[in-house]
Amino acid sequence: MGLTDTQRRLVFAIFLYTCIEGLVVNFLYPNPIAYLPKDALIGLLYLGMMANGDARGGSIGRFAMPYAIFAIVCVLFVGMPTPVSPLGMSVALKQKLFYVPLMFAGYHFLRGDADLARLLRVIGWSSIPVSLFGVYLYFGGPFALRAMGADYSYMFFSTMGESGAFHYRVPGTFNSPGQFGAYLYSVATLMVGFLLVRDQAPGDRRMVLLALACAVPAMLVTGSRTPMALFLVLGGLVAALSRDLSRVGMIGAVVYGLLTLSFSYFGTGVADRFASIATMENVNRFQGTFFGQLWITQMLESPLGQGVGVATVGARHFSPAGTVHLVESYFGILATEMGVLGVAAFAGLAVTIGVYLLRTRTSMVDAPGRPIWIAIFLQLMMTLLLTMNSTGLDAIPGNLYFWFLLGVAVKMADLERERRGLGA
Repeated sequence: MGLTDTQRRLVFAIFLYTCIEGLVVNFLYPNPIAYLPKDALIGLLYLGMMANGDARGGSIGRFAMPYAIFAIVCVLFVGMPTPVSPLGMSVALKQKLFYVPLMFAGYHFLRGDADLARLLRVIGWSSIPVSLFGVYLYFGGPFALRAMGADYSYMFFSTMGESGAFHYRVPGTFNSPGQFGAYLYSVATLMVGFLLVRDQAPGDRRMVLLALACAVPAMLVTGSRTPMALFLVLGGLVAALSRDLSRVGMIGAVVYGLLTLSFSYFGTGVADRFASIATMENVNRFQGTFFGQLWITQMLESPLGQGVGVATVGARHFSPAGTVHLVESYFGILATEMGVLGVAAFAGLAVTIGVYLLRTRTSMVDAPGRPIWIAIFLQLMMTLLLTMNSTGLDAIPGNLYFWFLLGVAVKMADLERERRGLGA
């Protein structure tokens, strides 16, 4: 049956509010009411899907059991005493479980190419003002946010690089430059895939180019190196795997031109921050995070865990100071909070997803929407790999985009198999 038209509009509303949720939080902090609209919309979507009666049908249903096992483990650990407040524990539980069923929503959202194009248009068009706002903040400085009344997370600066320059890292309409960068990287990679689709409408092509023209400079002013590096790598892979050399050259020229103009326009601090991606300082920092906070270490130190919420970033806003630890990897969070069981339960879900996606690649070899599927596939696989060194699945927008796009990728493969008469 799929989603109704009203439920599809709910999906668009969720994606649109996600773009500005951080800014609303900035205005209202410490009042948590800003988080409620998105979660209320998602809750309504879930209720509608259950009323439809087919929320877990189709190939996406193969992930239901691993998810259920992970959910049971998380709920069991809620009973473990911890210094985190009950509200903090609830936030931690929500971050782990509430967004996962979006994979079912993504699957049933899609009926064909028209729905996919409509979703990408909403994502692309909405990213343009979000990106431009970030660029505006770069020139306005941190006090531009504060002047609006946004006192929370308005002040971020890059570390001083080899040139001795540093710059204001903008959070944009998100809570941090990292979240803003993650949003832009995801959108920009999707837009590269959309641009490489054959027989694309001229209006869509103009929208994609405009979205990229805004997102790439905005990504630079966030000062977040990982999203920029991921976009260059994954965007390049999407282009290379598209087998359309003319469009690959066009995308390469567009991105190169945007980078060149941005470095000239934004000054030494931005160029220095970008150049630091390939410096030993950044490599050493990566090694210090990866090997210093390796999730195996956390698991060996507390094999039974320390309780839900003690390492979830969002829980710190609702718990006594010092009760929530900063752990810079999703597996590290699971290991700290739920030990061996938590890591094993999520690993089971992650492996199931990864293996299925890898096996599904052959179904999309000749699909018309193959570049978009590749863009989603690469993002999903990279997110799974980075769970050992990133907290992307513990925060918006990483968790929302990951789970919803997983459902979209699975449905695209099912639709392609049906088109070829192979069955879903």
